[in-house]
Amino acid sequence: MKIKYKNILVKSKTKYNINIDPLLHIPANVYWKDLNGIYLGCNEQNASDTGLSNSKDYVGLSIYDISKPDTAKIIDNTDRRIMVTGRTECTLEYSDALLTKEGVYFSLKMPLYTVNNLTVGMLGISFRLNENNLITTAEALKNIQITSGLSIISDTFFRISAAKYLLHQAGLSPKETKILFGLCEGKSAKEIAKILNISYRTVETHIEHIKLKTNCNTKYQLIDKFSILKIVT
Repeated sequence: MKIKYKNILVKSKTKYNINIDPLLHIPANVYWKDLNGIYLGCNEQNASDTGLSNSKDYVGLSIYDISKPDTAKIIDNTDRRIMVTGRTECTLEYSDALLTKEGVYFSLKMPLYTVNNLTVGMLGISFRLNENNLITTAEALKNIQITSGLSIISDTFFRISAAKYLLHQAGLSPKETKILFGLCEGKSAKEIAKILNISYRTVETHIEHIKLKTNCNTKYQLIDKFSILKIVT
């Protein structure tokens, strides 16, 4: 029997339900695949970002058709694990799609079920990250929860993922990342120093290094640029 995936119901082990249709128009890459890793569909943004003319061209492909072998294997292993365990996962993924430019994505992936609770594959929602759209990403994640009732996306997890992304993008050290979080939460250099058990001057030195790495001239510019870290708390 052929399943109509357009109106399929997605159910996670945490008893949350979501319909694919409302997700097709959110500012993110939405895609779903079967148990063999073959894509059953996607939204137009995902097709465009992959370098395809429309979403129909995505059907029947696998991750190995659109990504380099090493990257494809990592993503495929993640997707298969989710389908086997039945657990929803959030992760940062590095994409090097063969038909388009490279990028870093924050991905929410969950097992795909029929209305009869039969596992048929996996649904993924991926947000392309850059310094200019982190706020948009956080707001989109929150909107998904509000409109769909899917509240498994942890703000704390997203903060951690954002921190990892900052490390990847700007080369911040773990301590510099903690200091940046503190600044975005409204803490002073003295308060941060007390929390981290280091001197005030050391914190100020780290702040200067962070400004250099992130191309910010002032502390206020730094806080404004990475205000995402405050918004998602």
